[in-house]
Amino acid sequence: MIGFNASYALSDARSYVEQLFGRTQSTPADKTGPQPASWDASSDNSEGLTHRDQAINKIISLIWTMQHGGEQQQSAINQTGGYILDAQGTDEADEINMKAISAFNVDLGGGDDTINLKAGSLAALQAGDGADTLNLTARYLAEIDGGEGDDAITMAGEIVDGVDGNAGDDVLKVSGRAILNLTGGAGNDTIQLVGERIFAAGGAGDDTISITSKGARPAELSFATGDGKDTVTSNGPLDIRFTASGYGQAMADALTPDQLEITASDGALTIRARGSDDAITISFTSGVLQDAAPSYSFVLDNGDYVLNIR
Repeated sequence: MIGFNASYALSDARSYVEQLFGRTQSTPADKTGPQPASWDASSDNSEGLTHRDQAINKIISLIWTMQHGGEQQQSAINQTGGYILDAQGTDEADEINMKAISAFNVDLGGGDDTINLKAGSLAALQAGDGADTLNLTARYLAEIDGGEGDDAITMAGEIVDGVDGNAGDDVLKVSGRAILNLTGGAGNDTIQLVGERIFAAGGAGDDTISITSKGARPAELSFATGDGKDTVTSNGPLDIRFTASGYGQAMADALTPDQLEITASDGALTIRARGSDDAITISFTSGVLQDAAPSYSFVLDNGDYVLNIR
C-alpha cells in the first residue's frame, strides 16, 4: 500500500473537524476520505482558501490505502492539497501524483517508481532502489536521494539543497536560483544544471556535466580522488574545488596543485591527476573563454585548493 500518515486517519475526519470549527450546516462525512482543497504552487499558498479551510487542511492529512491483486499490478495515488507527512511507498512500481502546500519525509520504497510532485516545499525524499523517475517542482527542495538504480530526476525550484543521485547511471536535470550540495553519486551520470549559484559534483564515475550559469558569480564543481573522467561544458567562468571527499563521497586525501597536470587550449581546459585516470575536460560555450585559451590560477579557500578558471 501507499500510506499518508498524520493527525487523522479516519475517512470522516473532515466532518469531525468541520464540527470543531463550527460549520453552520452539518455536512455528511465523505466516505472516500478527506479531500483537501486544491492548491497551485505557482500561486500564493492561501489564495482561494478561507482561514477556516486553511486550518482544516493543516490538521488533516490524507491516508489512502490501495489494495492490489497481483505482483505485476502498479500501486498508484493521486492527491491534491494540504500538508503531506510521512508518505510510504511499496516495493512495487508505484505511481504517485501530488500537489500540496508542503511535503516532508516521502519514501518511495523499492521498485521502478514514478513521482510527479508540485509543492511549496519538499524535504526528505528517498526514492529507494530501482530505476525511478522523479519530477519535482517546489520553491524549496532539500534532501533528495535517488537511491540505487538508473534514475531520471528532474527538479525546478528557487533553492535546491542536498541532492544525491546515489549509485547508478543517473540523469539529473536541475534548475534553480541556488543549487547547493548536489552530487550525481557513483555511476556514469548525466547532469544538467541551470542556476545563478551552483555548487555541485559529479561523484565517482565518468560523468557528463552541463552548466548554464545565469548569475554574476562562477559556478563551482567539486572534484576528489576517485571521481573518474568527467566531461564538463560551461557557458561561463568556473571554479574547481579539490576536496578530500567531494559532495557525498568516501574520504580520501585532497588533490594538491603539484599532483595536477593542466593543459589549456582555445575554449577548453583539461585537468589530470598524476598517477591516476582521474581527469576533468572542460569546454566553454560562450564569451571570451570560448575563443581563447582560458587563464587559470589556484587559491587556497577554507583549507581547499580551488582552481579559478577565467
